[in-house]
Amino acid sequence: MSEIECDMSDAERPALVSFVTEWRAFLQMSAEVDEEQS
Repeated sequence: MSEIECDMSDAERPALVSFVTEWRAFLQMSAEVDEEQS
């Protein structure tokens, strides 16, 4: 089981990294918008 899980995590890591990068960029954009509105 552990070997299969490792293979899956290795395959999913690039997608997860790109998702986190886009999410952080989205949070930064929304934070800047909040500062402009207030």
